[in-house]
Amino acid sequence: SYVAEGGQLGSAGMYLGPKQCVIIHAQHLFGSRPGSRLQPMADENLVVHEVTHLCMHWASPRLPQWLNEGICEYFASAHQGAGRFSFKDIHQSIRDHLQRRFPTDYPAIPLVGIDEVTDLNSRQWARYLGDLLPEERLQPYGTALLLAHYHLHGGAQRRNQIAEALERTSPREPSPFTTLKADAPTIQRQLSTYWKTRGISLVFPVSSSAPREVKETQ
Repeated sequence: SYVAEGGQLGSAGMYLGPKQCVIIHAQHLFGSRPGSRLQPMADENLVVHEVTHLCMHWASPRLPQWLNEGICEYFASAHQGAGRFSFKDIHQSIRDHLQRRFPTDYPAIPLVGIDEVTDLNSRQWARYLGDLLPEERLQPYGTALLLAHYHLHGGAQRRNQIAEALERTSPREPSPFTTLKADAPTIQRQLSTYWKTRGISLVFPVSSSAPREVKETQ
């Protein structure tokens, strides 16, 4: 029924722009860890992510998809449960959010390269996720989250880039993030250093200069 309503096979939830509605796969919403005897608890952060897409509907054509997804994950990180949010210690909230999303036996958080996601539109993002293994599909969201935080909390110049992106009236207008792909190796090193001092280690691909080919869907 989830797929029949427009959900992509293998996804946990989707925002359907033409219908301006959110659909969520119940198996993911009420999932529990394998072998756990605890009653499944609703993944409220999944709901927050998708509802944030709904709230950002007016801005979607203006923002690159990585920023759309990153902001949705940003709000999911700040969510304290039952609709309560706190942005006071956002770096700690992001750290905790990533650690919950990835198994505790991971020595580091595995991410995709920044240059793999910077040029993707919404359709290409969905296609990109579909080409990944199920256990890899959270990685692009982790990259998007840290990249959004990098711009929101990285000083006036980076925040101004977000402001410029919001002021665009069409995705065909020049993007304020034109150097992001070329700067990806430097930014990845900066992110790794920044987050290591805050309690998490990040693993980016050894070389992300040759992103996966993603074809435009008709």
